[in-house]
Amino acid sequence: MILSKEILEQQHAAIEYLQWVKDLIKKVKLQENGIESVRLREGLSKELMEEALPIALFVSRHYGYSPDVKICLKIGSQHFDAIVEDNRNQKSPIQYLEVTSTTVVGARNGYEDYLYKYHLHHSGSGGTGNIFHSGTKRKGLATTLERNVVSQADVLSHEKRTVNEAIDRKLKMHYPENTALIISFDDRFAFDRKDNINNLKQVLDENIIKLNKYNFSWVSLVGLYQGLYLEREVVKQ
Repeated sequence: MILSKEILEQQHAAIEYLQWVKDLIKKVKLQENGIESVRLREGLSKELMEEALPIALFVSRHYGYSPDVKICLKIGSQHFDAIVEDNRNQKSPIQYLEVTSTTVVGARNGYEDYLYKYHLHHSGSGGTGNIFHSGTKRKGLATTLERNVVSQADVLSHEKRTVNEAIDRKLKMHYPENTALIISFDDRFAFDRKDNINNLKQVLDENIIKLNKYNFSWVSLVGLYQGLYLEREVVKQ
C-alpha cells in the first residue's frame, strides 16, 4: 500500500520532508487511478495534497532544511495537523502546525474549486471563467468552463477574499499555544507581481490581532506552484 495513515504520520527531518512528500506523490500517481486521486483529492490523497504538501513547503522555507527539526503529520480531528520537534540550539516557538487553503482564481466556494479540478482532469484544459455542471459524480458529472479572462482587479479581490475566508474558517476554536497557521494557495497569478504580493502581505497584517486571540504564533502563505512564500510572526498583544 502506497498511502496509509501510518505512512503519512511518519516523522521526518525538515531537511528531507519536502522530497519525501514529492516522492510519495509520484508513487501515488503511478498507481491505478492515482493521478485522479491526487488531482481530485480522493481518499488519503486529500491529506497528502492538502496537509502534507503545504506543510513540506512551509518546512523547507521556515526551517531551511534543518536536520534538527522533526515533523510528524497527525491525521484526525485534533486541533492541529502536525507536531514539530525542534532540537536546534536556537529553537523556533512553533510546536504545532495547522493547515488551510484557498480556492483557485474563479472559484467562489469549495465545490466550485473541486469542479475546476474535475474539469481540468477530465478535459485536459483549464481556465478562469465561470464553470457550470450537470449531474453528480456518482451518476455522471459533466462540466463546462467559460474561457473568460479575469482582470487584475478581480484577481486581487479574489486573493484578499479567499485568504480572509481561509483564516476565518480557523477562528472557530482555540488551538494549542505556539501553533503556526499555514495557508496554501494558487500563486500562479501572484508570484512575480508586486501588487499581488503587497495585497497578500496586507491581508496577513490585518489578521494578526485575530490570530493572536486563538493561540496562533505564526502565519504563513505558501504558494503551491511557483514558490511564493510570505510569513508573519503573530506578536502577542
